[in-house]
Amino acid sequence: MRYKTVYLSLLLFISILLTGCAQGDKINQINKESIIYGSGLNAEQNLTIADPATLKTIKTIKVTNGWTDKIYMDNKRNIWMPVVYKPDMTNHQNKVFILNNNGKIDKITVGFSPHYIFFKGNRTYVVCDEDGANPTIYQIKSNLQTKKLMTVKNGGLISNAVFDGQNIYFSCWRNTGNFQFYPTLVKINLNGKVNFQQLSNQQLGLNNLLLMDHKLILGLEAPENHSTLVMYDTETLHKIKNLNYTESVVGDIIPVNNGNIAVTNYSKTQSSGKKISILNVKENKVIKTFESKYPTEVLSYINGQFISVNNYHCKLEVLDENGKSKIIRKAPLQVSNMILRPQK
Repeated sequence: MRYKTVYLSLLLFISILLTGCAQGDKINQINKESIIYGSGLNAEQNLTIADPATLKTIKTIKVTNGWTDKIYMDNKRNIWMPVVYKPDMTNHQNKVFILNNNGKIDKITVGFSPHYIFFKGNRTYVVCDEDGANPTIYQIKSNLQTKKLMTVKNGGLISNAVFDGQNIYFSCWRNTGNFQFYPTLVKINLNGKVNFQQLSNQQLGLNNLLLMDHKLILGLEAPENHSTLVMYDTETLHKIKNLNYTESVVGDIIPVNNGNIAVTNYSKTQSSGKKISILNVKENKVIKTFESKYPTEVLSYINGQFISVNNYHCKLEVLDENGKSKIIRKAPLQVSNMILRPQK
């Protein structure tokens, strides 16, 4: 009888242990309905998992020490975090961290200052700023085998980058000689061909770049010190037209619904800009504008609502499609972009 009791107790212990392991695995998995964003705190780089409706924090996962401003999700719901700076923010980092859906964190070494990550099939492409003049592109296979694909000589200082599955495009300031930096569009085919298109003979500022319906939309300062949205052809990189946007600054440019885009007027130099404008690209007109409570440093559009990030005041705000404020929450320091679904 005593042996039977011991046997049953052992079975119960094993059952509890296995249940605990199963729950642990479940906890590590990122729920398909959760919002994920990068969040920094005292040079500690974390991932925050939040409720999609309320933005209430569900879980915070420490990834590494350092700084980033973007995170990405592949089609297996693994989170990729390129770490741009080391904790002191004076030295560039050369690491990309991958939080797998089972909770394991992998680390790979690429070029200095990795910023942009794109996915195609079982390949991942990482664009690194390097020295600010000669960016590199790294290819990572599914087994995390890494190789340098190419260096774009005199590719310029990248402002933003996008990918269409075969070509990487970026807007940059390119040195044409004697340290004269001019705004340029660059098109890099994965087979190695590189095209450059200088956008102006003046040293103008660049803002975010969006790829939409085989067109590039770029925020570009106009000579009269007003920014404008300009559309370019992805095949030739030639200008198609100016879009009807008259704010003095272009901040984020993101796709929303029905072929529309949302544009902010946030200025990094002035830490100002609360206005969010919705443009119908096909009709080339602004269809609505509204303002966030705090200047919008980073704008995301998830589940039919806007999420405005302000890192200066450490605030997250949820606004509906008409711009009505629904929720304002205190945020961690240095919040990056928010993602819900894998990148296509």
